[in-house]
Amino acid sequence: MAYEHLQNLLLSAGKKQADLARLINKTPAVITNLFNGDRKLDAQEAIKIADWLGVEMSAVMGSQNSLTRVPIIGEVGAGGLVFSIDDLPLIPRTLEEADRDYINCEFIDAPPGNYPDGLVALRVAHDSQKPFMPPGTIVYYTLRTLGGASDECIGKMCVIQTKEGATMLKIVRRGLIHGHFDLHSYNMDVIESVELAWCARVVFVKMT
Repeated sequence: MAYEHLQNLLLSAGKKQADLARLINKTPAVITNLFNGDRKLDAQEAIKIADWLGVEMSAVMGSQNSLTRVPIIGEVGAGGLVFSIDDLPLIPRTLEEADRDYINCEFIDAPPGNYPDGLVALRVAHDSQKPFMPPGTIVYYTLRTLGGASDECIGKMCVIQTKEGATMLKIVRRGLIHGHFDLHSYNMDVIESVELAWCARVVFVKMT
Protein backbone atom coordinates (compact mmCIF):
# COMPACT_ATOMS: atom_id res chain seq x y z
CA MET A 1 0.00 0.00 0.00
CA ALA A 2 1.37 3.42 -0.99
CA TYR A 3 0.84 6.39 1.31
CA GLU A 4 1.03 9.13 -1.32
CA HIS A 5 -2.03 10.71 0.29
CA LEU A 6 0.12 11.48 3.36
CA GLN A 7 2.01 14.09 1.35
CA ASN A 8 -1.28 15.88 0.73
CA LEU A 9 -2.25 15.63 4.40
CA LEU A 10 1.11 17.16 5.36
CA LEU A 11 0.58 20.07 2.99
CA SER A 12 -2.93 20.62 4.35
CA ALA A 13 -1.50 20.87 7.87
CA GLY A 14 1.44 23.09 6.91
CA LYS A 15 3.92 20.31 7.75
CA LYS A 16 7.00 18.98 5.97
CA GLN A 17 8.35 15.48 5.33
CA ALA A 18 11.19 16.21 7.76
CA ASP A 19 8.61 16.96 10.48
CA LEU A 20 6.99 13.57 9.87
CA ALA A 21 10.37 11.83 10.02
CA ARG A 22 11.08 13.42 13.41
CA LEU A 23 7.61 12.58 14.71
CA ILE A 24 7.95 8.83 14.12
CA ASN A 25 11.74 8.84 14.63
CA LYS A 26 12.62 7.62 11.15
CA THR A 27 15.09 8.72 8.48
CA PRO A 28 13.98 10.68 5.39
CA ALA A 29 14.69 7.56 3.32
CA VAL A 30 12.14 5.60 5.38
CA ILE A 31 9.54 8.33 4.77
CA THR A 32 10.20 8.13 1.03
CA ASN A 33 9.72 4.35 1.17
CA LEU A 34 6.47 4.94 3.05
CA PHE A 35 5.13 7.27 0.37
CA ASN A 36 6.15 4.81 -2.35
CA GLY A 37 4.50 1.84 -0.68
CA ASP A 38 7.76 0.04 0.14
CA ARG A 39 7.02 0.27 3.86
CA LYS A 40 3.83 0.13 5.93
CA LEU A 41 2.80 2.19 8.92
CA ASP A 42 2.36 0.27 12.13
CA ALA A 43 -0.64 0.98 14.36
CA GLN A 44 1.21 3.16 16.86
CA GLU A 45 2.75 5.30 14.10
CA ALA A 46 -0.64 5.76 12.45
CA ILE A 47 -2.25 6.80 15.76
CA LYS A 48 0.54 9.29 16.44
CA ILE A 49 0.32 10.78 12.93
CA ALA A 50 -3.48 11.09 13.07
CA ASP A 51 -3.29 12.90 16.41
CA TRP A 52 -0.46 15.15 15.17
CA LEU A 53 -2.32 16.12 11.99
CA GLY A 54 -5.69 16.35 13.71
CA VAL A 55 -7.37 13.92 11.31
CA GLU A 56 -9.16 10.59 11.55
CA MET A 57 -7.17 7.35 11.40
CA SER A 58 -9.04 6.49 8.23
CA ALA A 59 -7.49 9.52 6.50
CA VAL A 60 -3.97 8.47 7.53
CA MET A 61 -4.53 4.89 6.41
CA GLY A 62 -6.12 5.96 3.13
CA SER A 63 -9.52 4.41 3.80
CA GLN A 64 -12.24 5.36 1.37
CA ASN A 65 -14.55 8.21 2.27
CA SER A 66 -18.21 7.43 2.80
CA LEU A 67 -18.78 10.28 0.34
CA THR A 68 -17.97 9.54 -3.28
CA ARG A 69 -18.20 12.91 -5.03
CA VAL A 70 -17.51 16.41 -3.76
CA PRO A 71 -18.56 19.69 -5.44
CA ILE A 72 -15.92 22.21 -6.53
CA ILE A 73 -17.66 25.41 -5.45
CA GLY A 74 -14.93 28.02 -5.96
CA GLU A 75 -11.49 28.99 -7.21
CA VAL A 76 -8.42 30.26 -5.36
CA GLY A 77 -6.93 33.30 -7.05
CA ALA A 78 -4.14 35.78 -6.41
CA GLY A 79 -3.42 36.53 -2.77
CA GLY A 80 -5.36 33.44 -1.73
CA LEU A 81 -8.68 35.13 -2.45
CA VAL A 82 -11.51 32.66 -3.02
CA PHE A 83 -14.16 33.29 -5.66
CA SER A 84 -17.34 31.23 -5.68
CA ILE A 85 -18.71 29.55 -8.80
CA ASP A 86 -22.15 30.88 -9.74
CA ASP A 87 -22.54 32.45 -6.29
CA LEU A 88 -22.54 29.06 -4.55
CA PRO A 89 -22.23 29.39 -0.75
CA LEU A 90 -18.61 28.83 0.32
CA ILE A 91 -19.54 27.55 3.77
CA PRO A 92 -19.16 23.75 3.81
CA ARG A 93 -22.27 21.64 4.22
CA THR A 94 -23.49 18.16 3.46
CA LEU A 95 -24.80 18.00 -0.09
CA GLU A 96 -27.79 15.76 -0.59
CA GLU A 97 -27.93 13.62 -3.71
CA ALA A 98 -31.16 15.31 -4.77
CA ASP A 99 -29.45 18.73 -4.74
CA ARG A 100 -26.85 17.84 -7.34
CA ASP A 101 -29.00 18.32 -10.42
CA TYR A 102 -29.56 21.94 -9.38
CA ILE A 103 -25.95 22.90 -8.82
CA ASN A 104 -23.95 24.14 -11.78
CA CYS A 105 -20.48 22.98 -10.78
CA GLU A 106 -18.03 20.16 -11.31
CA PHE A 107 -17.86 17.17 -8.96
CA ILE A 108 -14.64 15.39 -8.05
CA ASP A 109 -13.75 12.19 -6.19
CA ALA A 110 -13.68 12.49 -2.41
CA PRO A 111 -10.33 12.12 -0.61
CA PRO A 112 -9.52 9.31 1.85
CA GLY A 113 -11.17 9.51 5.25
CA ASN A 114 -14.61 9.87 6.78
CA TYR A 115 -16.21 13.34 6.89
CA PRO A 116 -19.74 13.10 8.31
CA ASP A 117 -20.19 16.88 8.23
CA GLY A 118 -19.68 16.96 4.48
CA LEU A 119 -16.94 18.28 2.20
CA VAL A 120 -16.62 20.95 -0.43
CA ALA A 121 -13.65 21.80 -2.63
CA LEU A 122 -11.82 24.67 -4.33
CA ARG A 123 -9.54 24.61 -7.36
CA VAL A 124 -6.33 26.65 -7.43
CA ALA A 125 -6.36 28.92 -10.49
CA HIS A 126 -3.34 29.96 -12.54
CA ASP A 127 -0.10 30.49 -10.58
CA SER A 128 -1.73 32.00 -7.49
CA GLN A 129 -0.24 29.47 -5.03
CA LYS A 130 3.03 28.54 -6.72
CA PRO A 131 5.39 26.89 -6.00
CA PHE A 132 3.54 24.97 -3.29
CA MET A 133 0.26 24.29 -5.08
CA PRO A 134 0.41 24.28 -8.89
CA PRO A 135 -2.57 25.29 -11.02
CA GLY A 136 -5.38 22.77 -10.81
CA THR A 137 -4.65 21.69 -7.23
CA ILE A 138 -7.85 20.72 -5.38
CA VAL A 139 -8.34 21.94 -1.80
CA TYR A 140 -10.96 20.10 0.28
CA TYR A 141 -12.41 21.63 3.44
CA THR A 142 -15.04 20.79 6.03
CA LEU A 143 -16.61 22.13 9.24
CA ARG A 144 -16.74 25.76 10.22
CA THR A 145 -16.24 27.80 13.38
CA LEU A 146 -18.39 30.91 13.54
CA GLY A 147 -16.92 34.09 14.99
CA GLY A 148 -13.27 33.05 14.89
CA ALA A 149 -11.13 29.93 14.69
CA SER A 150 -11.20 26.82 16.86
CA ASP A 151 -8.04 25.35 18.36
CA GLU A 152 -7.89 22.73 15.60
CA CYS A 153 -7.61 25.52 13.01
CA ILE A 154 -4.63 27.29 14.59
CA GLY A 155 -1.45 26.76 12.62
CA LYS A 156 -3.37 24.95 9.85
CA MET A 157 -4.41 25.85 6.34
CA CYS A 158 -8.02 27.03 6.36
CA VAL A 159 -10.64 28.69 4.22
CA ILE A 160 -11.66 31.80 6.12
CA GLN A 161 -14.07 34.66 5.73
CA THR A 162 -13.26 37.99 7.31
CA LYS A 163 -15.81 40.19 9.04
CA GLU A 164 -15.61 42.41 5.94
CA GLY A 165 -16.70 39.50 3.74
CA ALA A 166 -13.47 38.53 1.95
CA THR A 167 -12.97 34.76 1.64
CA MET A 168 -9.38 33.49 1.52
CA LEU A 169 -7.19 30.40 1.70
CA LYS A 170 -4.71 31.06 4.51
CA ILE A 171 -2.76 29.51 7.39
CA VAL A 172 -4.38 30.84 10.57
CA ARG A 173 -2.43 31.89 13.66
CA ARG A 174 -3.52 33.74 16.79
CA GLY A 175 -3.06 37.51 16.70
CA LEU A 176 -1.77 39.76 19.46
CA ILE A 177 -5.31 40.99 20.19
CA HIS A 178 -7.84 38.57 21.65
CA GLY A 179 -10.31 37.41 19.01
CA HIS A 180 -8.07 38.54 16.16
CA PHE A 181 -5.99 36.31 13.90
CA ASP A 182 -2.95 36.61 11.65
CA LEU A 183 -3.31 35.15 8.16
CA HIS A 184 -0.19 33.60 6.62
CA SER A 185 0.56 32.45 3.08
CA TYR A 186 3.44 30.55 1.54
CA ASN A 187 4.14 33.34 -0.93
CA MET A 188 2.53 36.52 0.49
CA ASP A 189 3.05 38.92 3.39
CA VAL A 190 1.21 38.23 6.64
CA ILE A 191 -2.17 39.91 7.08
CA GLU A 192 -2.23 40.85 10.77
CA SER A 193 -4.98 41.19 13.36
CA VAL A 194 -8.07 40.15 11.39
CA GLU A 195 -11.50 39.36 12.79
CA LEU A 196 -13.08 36.28 11.25
CA ALA A 197 -16.72 35.65 10.43
CA TRP A 198 -15.95 31.94 10.03
CA CYS A 199 -13.06 29.54 9.61
CA ALA A 200 -13.15 26.12 7.92
CA ARG A 201 -10.21 23.76 8.11
CA VAL A 202 -8.61 22.29 4.98
CA VAL A 203 -8.49 18.53 5.42
CA PHE A 204 -6.87 17.41 2.18
CA VAL A 205 -4.95 18.89 -0.75
CA LYS A 206 -4.81 16.97 -4.03
CA MET A 207 -2.14 17.84 -6.59
CA THR A 208 -3.17 17.29 -10.18
